[in-house]
Amino acid sequence: EGYSESNTENSKIQFKYREYIKQGDIYKVEETTVITFRVAPPKNNKLYTYINMKDGEYLINVRSDNFTLNNYAFKGLNVSGLPSMDNIFVTVNGTLYDDQNVIIR
Repeated sequence: EGYSESNTENSKIQFKYREYIKQGDIYKVEETTVITFRVAPPKNNKLYTYINMKDGEYLINVRSDNFTLNNYAFKGLNVSGLPSMDNIFVTVNGTLYDDQNVIIR
């Protein structure tokens, strides 16, 4: 407590109690956090694409840049991006307009 290495510098000001340790007894602790991204819609439900998209099959690649989680358990948790998390194929057949102009008999 009270050292910049543990991000508890405020404790040095707030409390009079001090613990002193030798330089060789300080260890850097690294932690791994698993973050799960859901890429495809649940149960591969239908989804709408761009309204003027031509019929055909399209490859969609999902990737992520580096980012920081500031509202997590620790402030400033850096997440390394991934060039490719998943690839999915989307088949376009018709548009949203087709669903809106259905003739009901």
